[in-house]
Amino acid sequence: MTRKKTSSTALDEATLLSLLGDAPQPLRTSKQDQIRYAIQKYILDHELQPGDTLPSETELCKELGVGRNALREAMKALEAVDIVEIRHGFGTYVGSRNLKVVEDGLTFRSAQSANDDFSELRNILEVREALEAGLSEDLVDAMTDADIDKLEKIVDQMEKKAAKGTLFPELDAKFHSTMYATLDNGLVTELIGVFWRVFTKFDPLLDGPQYTAATAAGWHRSIVNALRHHDATELAQAIRYHFSGIRGRLDSKH
Repeated sequence: MTRKKTSSTALDEATLLSLLGDAPQPLRTSKQDQIRYAIQKYILDHELQPGDTLPSETELCKELGVGRNALREAMKALEAVDIVEIRHGFGTYVGSRNLKVVEDGLTFRSAQSANDDFSELRNILEVREALEAGLSEDLVDAMTDADIDKLEKIVDQMEKKAAKGTLFPELDAKFHSTMYATLDNGLVTELIGVFWRVFTKFDPLLDGPQYTAATAAGWHRSIVNALRHHDATELAQAIRYHFSGIRGRLDSKH
């Protein structure tokens, strides 16, 4: 079901034009650009949210003044970037706003440099490191003792595996998702997940770890200790140091 605009904060036409790239100007854009713009504008004007149903093809064609084939082509293009989701036999819905498009783009960029020096993967690492270290103050403010206890239990599990000489990528992922979940910022959690999955895809192409499982567990223990101390500077340093392992593996590709 669609919901009509009720908020006084809805974007005005000029703002929409700016955000969506001045798409309706026929001399500067194609007919498909204009239709894609019109669909996005419809979603925004009606304040539709992820999972909400769009009108039927017939209704949208009439609403937007376009043909069925042109509408379908525009919908496919918008589906590719997750603005809409087409469920054949059920209808068309507003997209989920996930970051798969970002993940696919980062994966492709990294693959382009895989036969050279992995420069793009190194760039992604720099962005991830800056993001995570930059959130240190927010983490210190947000973390309760109970939250830190959860992280400490994960590190305890890491140390048990490390005692057997076993690395623990699953626990590493769990540690970071648990830590950043406390910020109640879904975008941060999604971005961390994107970075993690991209690195995981290329992990087999990199030289093996130049550190022990015990060292890796120690990096995470240092993060927990910094959180216990409520020290944002110490936390930022611990987070950056935590990335030294993957950085060393990438540097070996120079």
